[in-house]
Amino acid sequence: MGIIKLIFIRHPETEANAQRLVYGRTESEYTPRGIESIAWVLDQLSDRGIDRIYASPLKRAALLAGEIAKSNSPPIDVVFDDRLMEMNFGKFENRTIEEIKELFGEDLLRFRKDYVDFRVPKGESFSEVQDRVIEFIGELKAKKDNETIVIVAHSLVIRAALSFLMNIPLREIRRFDIRPSGIVEINSDGILSKIIYPTT
Repeated sequence: MGIIKLIFIRHPETEANAQRLVYGRTESEYTPRGIESIAWVLDQLSDRGIDRIYASPLKRAALLAGEIAKSNSPPIDVVFDDRLMEMNFGKFENRTIEEIKELFGEDLLRFRKDYVDFRVPKGESFSEVQDRVIEFIGELKAKKDNETIVIVAHSLVIRAALSFLMNIPLREIRRFDIRPSGIVEINSDGILSKIIYPTT
Protein backbone atom coordinates (compact mmCIF):
# COMPACT_ATOMS: atom_id res chain seq x y z
CA MET A 1 0.00 0.00 0.00
CA GLY A 2 1.34 3.42 -0.95
CA ILE A 3 0.77 6.95 0.26
CA ILE A 4 -2.40 8.87 -0.51
CA LYS A 5 -3.23 12.47 0.35
CA LEU A 6 -6.47 12.82 2.29
CA ILE A 7 -8.27 16.17 2.39
CA PHE A 8 -10.97 16.08 5.04
CA ILE A 9 -13.51 18.89 4.91
CA ARG A 10 -16.16 19.53 7.52
CA HIS A 11 -19.53 20.64 6.19
CA PRO A 12 -20.41 24.37 6.29
CA GLU A 13 -22.11 25.96 9.28
CA THR A 14 -25.75 24.96 9.74
CA GLU A 15 -28.66 26.41 11.67
CA ALA A 16 -28.21 23.64 14.25
CA ASN A 17 -24.55 24.69 14.70
CA ALA A 18 -25.61 28.31 15.17
CA GLN A 19 -28.23 27.27 17.73
CA ARG A 20 -25.63 25.11 19.53
CA LEU A 21 -27.71 21.97 19.23
CA VAL A 22 -26.37 18.48 19.78
CA TYR A 23 -27.08 16.75 16.49
CA GLY A 24 -25.63 14.03 14.35
CA ARG A 25 -28.17 12.40 12.06
CA THR A 26 -30.66 15.29 12.14
CA GLU A 27 -30.71 17.32 8.92
CA SER A 28 -30.13 21.08 9.15
CA GLU A 29 -29.87 23.83 6.52
CA TYR A 30 -26.84 26.04 5.99
CA THR A 31 -26.71 29.45 7.63
CA PRO A 32 -25.89 32.46 5.40
CA ARG A 33 -22.31 32.20 6.66
CA GLY A 34 -22.29 28.53 5.75
CA ILE A 35 -23.42 29.32 2.22
CA GLU A 36 -20.73 31.99 1.86
CA SER A 37 -18.02 29.57 2.99
CA ILE A 38 -18.60 27.27 0.00
CA ALA A 39 -16.79 29.70 -2.30
CA TRP A 40 -13.82 29.76 0.11
CA VAL A 41 -13.61 25.96 0.10
CA LEU A 42 -13.73 25.84 -3.71
CA ASP A 43 -10.99 28.45 -3.92
CA GLN A 44 -8.76 26.45 -1.56
CA LEU A 45 -9.16 23.39 -3.77
CA SER A 46 -8.91 25.18 -7.12
CA ASP A 47 -5.32 24.16 -7.83
CA ARG A 48 -5.64 20.57 -6.65
CA GLY A 49 -5.86 17.56 -8.87
CA ILE A 50 -8.59 15.68 -7.05
CA ASP A 51 -8.85 12.02 -7.99
CA ARG A 52 -11.83 10.98 -5.89
CA ILE A 53 -14.49 12.55 -3.66
CA TYR A 54 -16.28 10.74 -0.86
CA ALA A 55 -18.97 12.20 1.37
CA SER A 56 -21.44 11.53 4.11
CA PRO A 57 -24.92 11.22 2.60
CA LEU A 58 -26.29 13.73 5.09
CA LYS A 59 -27.41 16.84 3.22
CA ARG A 60 -25.03 19.27 4.91
CA ALA A 61 -22.04 17.26 3.65
CA ALA A 62 -23.54 16.07 0.37
CA LEU A 63 -24.29 19.58 -0.90
CA LEU A 64 -20.72 20.80 -0.40
CA ALA A 65 -19.31 17.62 -1.93
CA GLY A 66 -21.49 18.16 -4.99
CA GLU A 67 -20.17 21.70 -5.44
CA ILE A 68 -16.57 20.47 -5.17
CA ALA A 69 -17.24 17.71 -7.69
CA LYS A 70 -18.75 20.13 -10.21
CA SER A 71 -15.90 22.61 -9.86
CA ASN A 72 -13.20 20.00 -10.38
CA SER A 73 -11.61 19.79 -13.82
CA PRO A 74 -12.83 17.47 -15.13
CA PRO A 75 -15.97 17.12 -12.98
CA ILE A 76 -16.09 13.86 -11.04
CA ASP A 77 -18.79 11.92 -9.24
CA VAL A 78 -19.25 11.91 -5.47
CA VAL A 79 -19.26 8.52 -3.76
CA PHE A 80 -21.53 8.58 -0.73
CA ASP A 81 -20.69 6.32 2.20
CA ASP A 82 -22.79 5.81 5.32
CA ARG A 83 -19.64 5.20 7.35
CA LEU A 84 -18.88 8.93 7.02
CA MET A 85 -22.13 9.98 8.71
CA GLU A 86 -21.88 11.92 11.95
CA MET A 87 -22.25 10.13 15.28
CA ASN A 88 -25.79 9.12 16.10
CA PHE A 89 -26.60 11.00 19.31
CA GLY A 90 -29.78 9.01 19.92
CA LYS A 91 -32.12 10.66 22.37
CA PHE A 92 -29.75 13.64 22.68
CA GLU A 93 -30.40 14.54 19.04
CA ASN A 94 -31.47 18.05 18.12
CA ARG A 95 -31.47 19.37 21.70
CA THR A 96 -29.41 21.94 23.56
CA ILE A 97 -27.11 20.83 26.37
CA GLU A 98 -29.50 22.52 28.79
CA GLU A 99 -32.42 20.48 27.48
CA ILE A 100 -30.40 17.27 27.63
CA LYS A 101 -29.35 18.03 31.20
CA GLU A 102 -32.95 18.60 32.23
CA LEU A 103 -34.37 15.54 30.44
CA PHE A 104 -31.51 13.04 30.62
CA GLY A 105 -29.21 14.31 33.35
CA GLU A 106 -27.75 10.97 34.43
CA ASP A 107 -27.00 9.89 30.87
CA LEU A 108 -25.34 13.24 30.18
CA LEU A 109 -23.08 12.72 33.20
CA ARG A 110 -22.16 9.25 31.95
CA PHE A 111 -21.44 10.65 28.49
CA ARG A 112 -19.19 13.38 29.88
CA LYS A 113 -17.37 10.88 32.10
CA ASP A 114 -16.79 8.37 29.31
CA TYR A 115 -16.85 10.44 26.14
CA VAL A 116 -15.31 7.65 24.07
CA ASP A 117 -17.19 4.49 25.01
CA PHE A 118 -20.56 5.60 26.42
CA ARG A 119 -23.29 4.77 23.93
CA VAL A 120 -26.01 7.39 23.96
CA PRO A 121 -29.37 5.59 24.37
CA LYS A 122 -30.77 4.83 20.90
CA GLY A 123 -27.49 6.12 19.44
CA GLU A 124 -23.84 5.09 19.30
CA SER A 125 -20.50 5.74 20.97
CA PHE A 126 -17.52 7.69 19.65
CA SER A 127 -15.46 4.49 19.56
CA GLU A 128 -18.11 2.93 17.33
CA VAL A 129 -17.82 5.93 15.01
CA GLN A 130 -14.08 5.34 14.82
CA ASP A 131 -14.55 1.65 14.06
CA ARG A 132 -16.49 2.46 10.89
CA VAL A 133 -14.10 5.26 9.92
CA ILE A 134 -11.10 2.92 10.28
CA GLU A 135 -12.82 0.40 8.03
CA PHE A 136 -13.42 3.13 5.43
CA ILE A 137 -9.81 4.37 5.53
CA GLY A 138 -8.52 0.82 5.25
CA GLU A 139 -10.40 0.39 2.00
CA LEU A 140 -8.98 3.66 0.66
CA LYS A 141 -5.43 2.55 1.43
CA ALA A 142 -5.99 -0.68 -0.46
CA LYS A 143 -6.71 1.20 -3.70
CA LYS A 144 -4.43 3.25 -5.97
CA ASP A 145 -1.30 4.97 -4.66
CA ASN A 146 -0.42 8.66 -5.00
CA GLU A 147 -3.99 9.88 -5.21
CA THR A 148 -5.56 12.99 -3.73
CA ILE A 149 -8.88 12.17 -2.09
CA VAL A 150 -11.41 14.66 -0.72
CA ILE A 151 -13.67 13.46 2.10
CA VAL A 152 -16.56 15.73 3.12
CA ALA A 153 -17.83 14.72 6.51
CA HIS A 154 -18.43 15.83 10.09
CA SER A 155 -16.52 16.94 13.17
CA LEU A 156 -16.39 13.62 15.04
CA VAL A 157 -15.76 11.60 11.89
CA ILE A 158 -12.75 13.77 11.06
CA ARG A 159 -11.47 13.58 14.65
CA ALA A 160 -11.86 9.79 14.60
CA ALA A 161 -9.83 9.65 11.38
CA LEU A 162 -7.07 11.87 12.80
CA SER A 163 -6.93 9.77 15.96
CA PHE A 164 -6.40 6.63 13.90
CA LEU A 165 -3.98 8.07 11.35
CA MET A 166 -1.85 9.95 13.89
CA ASN A 167 -2.06 7.27 16.59
CA ILE A 168 -3.57 9.69 19.12
CA PRO A 169 -6.00 8.25 21.72
CA LEU A 170 -9.62 9.22 21.11
CA ARG A 171 -9.75 10.72 24.60
CA GLU A 172 -7.16 13.31 23.54
CA ILE A 173 -8.51 14.18 20.10
CA ARG A 174 -10.75 17.01 21.32
CA ARG A 175 -7.74 19.32 21.15
CA PHE A 176 -8.13 19.44 17.37
CA ASP A 177 -10.53 22.27 16.55
CA ILE A 178 -12.50 21.14 13.49
CA ARG A 179 -14.66 24.14 12.60
CA PRO A 180 -17.38 24.30 9.93
CA SER A 181 -15.86 24.32 6.42
CA GLY A 182 -12.47 23.55 7.95
CA ILE A 183 -9.99 21.75 5.71
CA VAL A 184 -7.61 19.16 7.16
CA GLU A 185 -4.86 17.72 4.98
CA ILE A 186 -3.08 14.56 6.08
CA ASN A 187 -1.20 11.77 4.34
CA SER A 188 -2.30 8.19 4.82
CA ASP A 189 0.93 7.60 6.78
CA GLY A 190 -0.26 10.06 9.43
CA ILE A 191 1.72 13.19 8.52
CA LEU A 192 -0.53 16.22 9.09
CA SER A 193 0.24 19.08 6.71
CA LYS A 194 -2.42 21.70 7.46
CA ILE A 195 -5.66 22.66 9.16
CA ILE A 196 -7.27 25.84 7.80
CA TYR A 197 -10.62 27.60 8.24
CA PRO A 198 -12.56 30.43 6.62
CA THR A 199 -11.65 33.76 8.19
CA THR A 200 -15.25 35.05 8.38
